Amino acid sequence: MKHKKQTPVAEEESEQDQSNSQEDNGSNETTNGHLSEEDKEKGNLKNFTISKKSIKKLKAHNIEFLYPVQVKSYTTIYEQKDCLIQASNGAGKTLAFVIPIVELLQSDKSVQLVPGRGPRALVVVPTRESTKKVSDEFQSIVNDLSIATIFTTKKKSDDQETAITNGCDVLVATPDRLQEFIDNEKVDLSQLKHVVIDEIASMLESPVIDHIKTILKSVFTSGQETKAQLIISSESISDTVRKITKKYLTNDAVTINMAEKNAKEESDDDDEDSDEPMNGSSANGADKTNGAAKSLLSKQENFTTYQLTSSEEIKSVGFVFTMLRKCFGDDFDAKGTISQVAFTKDFLSAVFDLPSELDEQLQSYWKDSARIQMGPITELPELDEASMNDSSYSRGGNKPSRGGAGGAGGNRNAGRSSKNNSLICFFNYFLSLFLFLIL
Repeated sequence: MKHKKQTPVAEEESEQDQSNSQEDNGSNETTNGHLSEEDKEKGNLKNFTISKKSIKKLKAHNIEFLYPVQVKSYTTIYEQKDCLIQASNGAGKTLAFVIPIVELLQSDKSVQLVPGRGPRALVVVPTRESTKKVSDEFQSIVNDLSIATIFTTKKKSDDQETAITNGCDVLVATPDRLQEFIDNEKVDLSQLKHVVIDEIASMLESPVIDHIKTILKSVFTSGQETKAQLIISSESISDTVRKITKKYLTNDAVTINMAEKNAKEESDDDDEDSDEPMNGSSANGADKTNGAAKSLLSKQENFTTYQLTSSEEIKSVGFVFTMLRKCFGDDFDAKGTISQVAFTKDFLSAVFDLPSELDEQLQSYWKDSARIQMGPITELPELDEASMNDSSYSRGGNKPSRGGAGGAGGNRNAGRSSKNNSLICFFNYFLSLFLFLIL
């Protein structure tokens, strides 16, 4: 998976061009649109306790100012207060905790990195792809800190254990892998000063949430001299999240709700720009429940619906998985990530849902390809019902048979195809049984 770096802005470029280049706030693709001059002034890097070295590195990544969620949370995090940060995907939540944590760790000269020393900061993220993204954000601005990542892989590797054994300042981990390290006593969490649970709303299902609970219990009962700072960052902070984290947050924990502000601004814009009555559907075609947008195909929160189009007929779901591995790497768990794939009636396009956190990596990946096009969609195309409703097709099933021409002839062909498939399955069953008996 490739990390998208920003091209430095040439000095002779106009002030307007520089302002436009800031819209993604570094490697975080934001959805805030154009910031007002007032927001930019509030986010001026000189307004915050950020070292000159860090400012230089931030500007090298075209970050001239902090975004609103970063402005609101910086002082709270730098003063090491517990906090809950709620903001939409793409608002800049990652840098919101990365920058102040880096400043705190690098300013503490009393701690030396030695082999076996436990991390001073822990960031728990939902997926392997998230570990890469967050680790890259840290690496982009640190000067002399060691960053380690641990996540579950198909192939056994000692590199992750070695990184922990050598000692690290920041550990970025997925819940399942960190749980494994804790159970096998391969990581020391007693020296943690900062703990971040990132995108916790996407980790509320079992067994992931059980890992989160165990991790929090291990961190905050590991014999620390002082309690570690706890930062909860997510697109949504539900009552379930508050219940799980309440016992570990201090009484003066700060809640920073940028989603509420953005929702109000969007509502105001809708009132001004649209005369259509409210009908319960979202502007982009995705279903909504209690204000949370859901994907079009599998109706999941925090998922984006994508359409992959090929110049040739797509013969199986395996083609879709192969194209995704080209984007994310050979170890990308396509079957575990995608619960359903549906095809358009001409079988030239496939539709599926992916976690929204992957949107940044997929942006414009196939834009120069003459054969493949892939991007998010806001409403479903006309889909082949067999591929959409056949549960055996989900997670790598075979492409359903098509019934030829429409009308009665098409139905007869479909009937023959169904009977033929039944006979084939019947034959394969007895053949397998025969081979099993003789062998």
